[in-house]
Amino acid sequence: LCYAMLCYATLFELGAAWTLATSRRQEVSAYFFGRPEHRPWVGAELAPVLAPPVLRRGAFQLCQTPAILRYLGRLYGRAGFGSLEEEAQGEALLQCIMDYFAEGRAAFHPVDPLGSFQKQQVAAEPYIRRFAAERVPRFIQHFELVLARNVQRSDFAIGACAAPTYVDIALFQAFRATEAQWKDTFARMRNVPHFRAFGARMASRPRIAAYLASPECMPFSGDSMM
Repeated sequence: LCYAMLCYATLFELGAAWTLATSRRQEVSAYFFGRPEHRPWVGAELAPVLAPPVLRRGAFQLCQTPAILRYLGRLYGRAGFGSLEEEAQGEALLQCIMDYFAEGRAAFHPVDPLGSFQKQQVAAEPYIRRFAAERVPRFIQHFELVLARNVQRSDFAIGACAAPTYVDIALFQAFRATEAQWKDTFARMRNVPHFRAFGARMASRPRIAAYLASPECMPFSGDSMM
């Protein structure tokens, strides 16, 4: 769900015209695992997809959230890094953000990655405590350093961009996840002013504000990074 919401936020900020095909669990499951008639992409010109979320644009479809964000950023002119080196730094930051989400989810699901949190809650407790104590501060301090290094160039994470890139939108989702899922840990962190200011700036952008007020922006579950 976190990855789907990240794609929704990106589509809102880019001003893209889009429709949500489905978010129903049964329909999504059928699309990936059901009978061939429920998987119209099998044997067709559409590329195979492993897992949701999936972007469809005509005869083109794409899975994997980082790839979707990169594609949308380039399609809508929000991949405006000034050099190959800046683009590489942006990609490195995006990978750090994805690692943050993945590690956070793994802490809540140490026994069965696809199982419910409730069925492994006792086993998860030490992993959750460790992630809150060690990994959340490590990631957030890294994000703070990235933003602080770029503060004289722009309001965003990488380069002198006049508008947020797809990487900034992902970083904003990391901010929201931290604020919602690790509230107490985040509250104790006094030395991340640039990260907090970045989150406030992004939330005030008209299209991001529209996303935050939309049905597509669902509350975090409280038992994962989702």
